[in-house]
Amino acid sequence: MKKELVNLSLGLSILAVLLSGYAISKNSSGGITAEEFDRLAESYPQRAQEKAERAKNEGAKNIAPITENDHVKGPRDAEITIYEYSDYECPYCKRFYQTPGEVVKQFNGKVNAVFRNFPLSFHDPLATLEANAAECAAEQGGDEVYFAYHDKIFEATKSNGNGLDSKKLYTFASELGLNSSDFKSCLDSRKYDSKVKNDIKTGSNAGITGTPGVIVKNNKTGEVRVLPGAVPLESVIAAVEELSK
Repeated sequence: MKKELVNLSLGLSILAVLLSGYAISKNSSGGITAEEFDRLAESYPQRAQEKAERAKNEGAKNIAPITENDHVKGPRDAEITIYEYSDYECPYCKRFYQTPGEVVKQFNGKVNAVFRNFPLSFHDPLATLEANAAECAAEQGGDEVYFAYHDKIFEATKSNGNGLDSKKLYTFASELGLNSSDFKSCLDSRKYDSKVKNDIKTGSNAGITGTPGVIVKNNKTGEVRVLPGAVPLESVIAAVEELSK
């Protein structure tokens, strides 16, 4: 009897959700038939997934637009932007880090790519320190040096929160010809912690929950595509082409 009551409760819960989200045809007595209930219950998982995808895309439309504080590959006024929220100690981000730049090259001025920091707590303190280091490099050399430094981190780290000796962060600065004293002062002060936190906030507001979190947006239409992590180059190209139609 207890099992029957549980099954009845579950069935009523599913029915309530279905009734709230979708129009249901009624029979002459004003209810629904068993066949109609079974049909709707069977289609519910797919419809729930579609609803979740729509909600995800709606959230992604809230992505914060490019500002002067962002680091950008490609023209800042490009039609389409690839927003990448990333963690320097994330192994999947290491796999993906070159992809946005490759897409920018292939579309010859139509696409730009923005790298924003999204260090995960279990990769700290190193991930946030690395994010600060890249920002300190940009302070001296702008976006070009920022991405050169960004590449050095990803090339060197073994990932997972302890993939790099933090002393290497000072070595990278010297290798790029930066003023070592100014760089050390900048990094030791952790002056960009607030910027990193703001990046995390903008990502969270757009629905980013993991890394790499990738949103491709048509800046004219506002239409977006949310990509599931470290997808292949071809998947990003396909998203750009779809948004270009």
